[in-house]
Amino acid sequence: MRRRGSSKIDLVNTFIGGMASAIPTKADLAVKLNITESYISKFLIDGSNIECSINANYNLVSMWNVAVWDPITYYKDNQGKIQSFLGRLEGKTLLSEVVFPEITNIPNYTFRSTALVDVVFPKVTSLAGVGVFMSNSSLRTVDLPELLTITSGNTDGTFRLTGLTSLNIPKCTSIGSMAFYLIPVCTITCNIFLQTSNGGAENAEIAYARGRGCTIIYV
Repeated sequence: MRRRGSSKIDLVNTFIGGMASAIPTKADLAVKLNITESYISKFLIDGSNIECSINANYNLVSMWNVAVWDPITYYKDNQGKIQSFLGRLEGKTLLSEVVFPEITNIPNYTFRSTALVDVVFPKVTSLAGVGVFMSNSSLRTVDLPELLTITSGNTDGTFRLTGLTSLNIPKCTSIGSMAFYLIPVCTITCNIFLQTSNGGAENAEIAYARGRGCTIIYV
């Protein structure tokens, strides 16, 4: 029995699900993440999962079209060592949970065709308007409490073909055209500025979402 406060979960800050067979050693992980091996300590295999401590800030590699990452089921960077994305996690169809507390910007298509369900990005201020969460039927809630801007999109709307039920963007004051293209019926909690930001009328994307049946809550 592990003593309270001394279990291995207290010794590590990074949890990567489903990757133990593909990345069985610390050296392998350093190569796959393109970081210096000495930054990694307390490397543990727990069933099919990896736990370790990464003791430096880094940028997360692209996993899109990189087959070795296909088994990934979660990536939890609990101490916020990841500062930005170098590419997409798109197409990782088993990826159901992510924890990235220091990320501030999410680029186009980052999580398209994944299995995320409930996501919280506590420091994201900018969200791309093209396909970020697209084609993820599992997605239910997206919480972006510090988001300020959603950039313009196209027919690959950021929430298109998802199961979204709740979007929380209480500080967002700018939503680019087509960012909400084919957004599913959901509840959107957003900044009251958007109620009159379109020359005194409602922001066009909020109005579009309302027309699709979304419930709009201004705060």
